[in-house]
Amino acid sequence: MSLAPDTKLGPYQILAPLGAGGMGEVYRARDTKLGRDVALKVLPDAFAGDAQRMARFEREAQVLASLNHPNIAAIYGLEESSGVRALVMELVEGETLAERIGLGAGAGTPVFAVGASPSDKGVPVKPSLQVDEAINIAQQIAEALEAAHEKGVIHRDLKPANIKITPHGTVKVLDFGLAKALDPQDSISSPAYSPNFSPTLSLAATQAGVILGTAAYMSPEQAKGKSVDRRADIWAFGCVLYEMLAGQKPFEGESVSDTLAAVIKDAPKFDSLPPTTPRAIRTLLSRCLVKDPRHRLQAIGEARIAIEEYVANPNAGEAVVPTASPAPAEPQPNTGSRILPLFVAAGLALVFGLAAGWWIWGRWIVGTPIWSGERLGGPTSAMGPRISADGHTLAFQAMVDGLTQVAVMDTESGDWTVLTKNRSRGYVTELNWSPDGSQIYFDREYSSPGGIYAVSRFGGDERLVLENAMGPEVLPDGSMLVTLINKERNFQLNRYWPESGRLEPLNAVFNSIDLCPPARAFRDGKEAVFFGKTLDQDKADPLAHLYAIDLASGKMRRLAPELNLNYASITFFPMAVAGNDQSVLVDLLDGDLNRIVSVPRNGAGPAKTLFSVTQPPWFMDVGKDGALYLDQTNRGLEVIRFPVQGGTPDVLASQEGSSTVQNSPFQTADGRVLLEAMIAGRPRLQLAKPGGDAVSFISTKEESSGPSCRLGEDKIAFLLGALGKRVLAVASIADGRIIRRFKNVPASDITHLAASRDGATLYYVADSTVWAVPTTDDGQPRRIGPGDAAAADPNGKDLIVQLREKDGVRLLRVPVLGGPEDPIPIQSPLRISPTNLGSESIGKDGRLLLSITTADGWFYGAGILALRGGKLERIPLNFTGDIISLGWQSDGRIIADGWPTVSKLWKFTPESPDGK
Repeated sequence: MSLAPDTKLGPYQILAPLGAGGMGEVYRARDTKLGRDVALKVLPDAFAGDAQRMARFEREAQVLASLNHPNIAAIYGLEESSGVRALVMELVEGETLAERIGLGAGAGTPVFAVGASPSDKGVPVKPSLQVDEAINIAQQIAEALEAAHEKGVIHRDLKPANIKITPHGTVKVLDFGLAKALDPQDSISSPAYSPNFSPTLSLAATQAGVILGTAAYMSPEQAKGKSVDRRADIWAFGCVLYEMLAGQKPFEGESVSDTLAAVIKDAPKFDSLPPTTPRAIRTLLSRCLVKDPRHRLQAIGEARIAIEEYVANPNAGEAVVPTASPAPAEPQPNTGSRILPLFVAAGLALVFGLAAGWWIWGRWIVGTPIWSGERLGGPTSAMGPRISADGHTLAFQAMVDGLTQVAVMDTESGDWTVLTKNRSRGYVTELNWSPDGSQIYFDREYSSPGGIYAVSRFGGDERLVLENAMGPEVLPDGSMLVTLINKERNFQLNRYWPESGRLEPLNAVFNSIDLCPPARAFRDGKEAVFFGKTLDQDKADPLAHLYAIDLASGKMRRLAPELNLNYASITFFPMAVAGNDQSVLVDLLDGDLNRIVSVPRNGAGPAKTLFSVTQPPWFMDVGKDGALYLDQTNRGLEVIRFPVQGGTPDVLASQEGSSTVQNSPFQTADGRVLLEAMIAGRPRLQLAKPGGDAVSFISTKEESSGPSCRLGEDKIAFLLGALGKRVLAVASIADGRIIRRFKNVPASDITHLAASRDGATLYYVADSTVWAVPTTDDGQPRRIGPGDAAAADPNGKDLIVQLREKDGVRLLRVPVLGGPEDPIPIQSPLRISPTNLGSESIGKDGRLLLSITTADGWFYGAGILALRGGKLERIPLNFTGDIISLGWQSDGRIIADGWPTVSKLWKFTPESPDGK
């Protein structure tokens, strides 16, 4: 359907056509309401009579609209008028990358490139971009892809015609994810949002239309009609970077079929690259253009890092650059590695094959295996894999109707089944196999550790093994390591013998207040490894460490003291014992990536990086054959707002890659909200306007982190500095100026902050104790009493203190100036979750906002408690995710942190350097 100029679609007035293709017709239009020009993509007529397809597209469009990134052309919404349906998109002025390279006339023409392009038919064989310009553009493309991949969106048709460069030099990637949204081959029942969604592309469909990809930029697996994932975008990124440098496509043919054949069979001609192409960029290209996706660069974030490192130090590792083959990167000092000799140009195919099989991020290391990954099956959300001793069955946690249950999967066929059915005891948080593999031990949690149970590997009734315990880790003799809450309300590791009932406390406690104790036993049963503290650890050292404990003598050995592990230890600390029992695998946060690191058990030698993943794992396990099983979890913070009656929350701001430190959300006078993000591997507090980008809260090179709270109406209290050296600080909301650093507060151990309503007093929790400190001078902290979190009553006289105990969470009313404590009764089958109270959770009418948990739900919900009478009710919300740290706003609405979660199971297999 063609639309004439001046045609109206709702508030949009058509100005002129911009292009057409298999994905629809595109017009320049005027938004008469907002007074701006937009691009309208009118959907193909086939959509008009297909309600299922349109509903699927609308769901996909909602995901695409979440891609808020400066290098991604935005989707504003959907418009339907007089039977015409259209996507409303950002109109990007400037030229396409195809035009910049020299593939078409009309540079500067504001064409919104979609579908087929004249530039797809041929290119001049000459470089038309300077190397530095190409690298700058490639860096921005990588940043766009990385942001989209973190949201679970794959482009699938990346090419120069879908990339625009604004007059100010900003790169904008167009049509993000629309191939997926408009793909008629996709199942209507496929999930609209999944971090690892891998739809299948049809070769016939690719040849018939353009929406499924353009031949010259298709990955080999895409060209073969196989399922694709984000690695297809990495291939296309390599093709685009090659074309910018060489002035020609890496794979071409006289017809579409010839081009696809070249993609599948031919090696890229690296001798066509300019001689001035930096070694690091050649290396990057060689990794992006590996035909086997298992050996290709696994995350576009690694490409971004490589470019950033080159830009920061362009002369590092540069030498005489050969024009025939990609050069290996320089080895790092003291690693014991040696560089493979460069082959002559005649051996290009052999060198390229070796590069695909021997490469590990930026280094060629003799004798070091590579890892290939594959996503396993299972339900929509699955986590916590544990492999049986024979390697044939994988036990895991399956999300069933909002509650985790024990499930098993056949590793050969991928068939899986759920073993447990009980919905009255809480959710499963950890599981493990019995020594003979006949049954699976698991725990259930319901506000507090509910108990350890056992179920046959073939299903049946679950039986109680030990009450009030969690984290079963089975030893060869049939005993097990378990975690219980001790008298000091700490999570303590114990050894338990089920046959006799003997329980032996061990010298190990954990920081975690929720979910999973980080402890694993070595297969020989002699030692265990845990991440936590010892009972006799120096009070001046508040940080958790990685320890090996001798289970017979109780002697402790610290492992990997050179690694900074605490940033990865907020709620989950994934760890596993290697198949040979000689090392421990841990997850190490590294910028936007998660590195899987091997730590020697005997402490001899440095830790060694195995590979990186882009989504954080929560659990890991290793089979005897060395295969690593882990989950990858997509969990981003959303600051939400809703009325006390419930309903669908408004999302005020969101933050990908955020830590799970429990801050108390609030809105400033100008509507901004405080977020915490991990940026370059370090925590940073940011302020964001609803719908806008987040910017740094304070102008300092120091780290800034939670817990945090509002202090009066114009200040924020938070932690400043690196781990182990943090101080409690206060800064102005208006300009981010640091007003005060508290000299007398041991801030590194602070786990919660709250403030009096007048801003005169800060209340903080350290070492499970509530303290008060004045904000107007450098006075000494004053101990109030035991507690794990607190909120100040508006009456100015009392605190509501939260305590996590073995039977659940308890609340006390505590006078701030001393006096008897009053327990607060709870009249409800609902329970309070173990997450911290929000600092502004008490209303003037005496109602307390709480995060609650139910016996039949994994996600924490929102609750409201009448402090007089103890009536606790659930606030009904249309939100799938945890809701924590609730607080009142001045208008009576509620603000909270929301944590939507999607998790998938993966298997990573080590392969020998020669790929055998």
